[in-house]
Amino acid sequence: ANYFSDAQLELIRDAVAVRGKGLLLIGGAQAMPQTYEGSELANLLPMRSPGSVTRMDAGLGPVRIQPTPLAEALQVLQLRSHAPGADRNETSWPENLSPLLWVQNVGELKSSAEVIATGHTAGGDRVPFVSRMRYSAGQIVYVSSDDTWRWRYARGDVYFEQFWVQLVRMLARSGLDQQQRATFSVSA
Repeated sequence: ANYFSDAQLELIRDAVAVRGKGLLLIGGAQAMPQTYEGSELANLLPMRSPGSVTRMDAGLGPVRIQPTPLAEALQVLQLRSHAPGADRNETSWPENLSPLLWVQNVGELKSSAEVIATGHTAGGDRVPFVSRMRYSAGQIVYVSSDDTWRWRYARGDVYFEQFWVQLVRMLARSGLDQQQRATFSVSA
């Protein structure tokens, strides 16, 4: 959290709250979101207590992801196989998708937060995996693990890319007027 100055965190908050931008946050194994407790960014996080977020016990086994009905309503997490013979219109969550080895237990969510996907352990534990929250004019999406790279095993970017692109597009749609054009730039 100390990478950003207080002024920079206020700019991020204002971009979401006032200018209607979307913000995608990804939970990490070390510091995200715990170190943002008490900062300007804490208000943009969907969990009530960012400082108490923990990594789920690895002893619970691998975590399988399951979209909620909200994902279908928002038209996200609709993953299609590009394999020969696959139904290109089939958008159910792939059963053969590699499980994740860890996710965060984000605790209680704020009342304005909605769960787009849940994580399920072999032991039956269920936690929010993708959460969405409106914040004034904008919205935030929080993904509770950076372990989705595992979805690339033996299939390349097919599902991995669709997952992330659909979330980014959803966030971008909320901040665009009909007259605006979206641009995406990356600086080194």
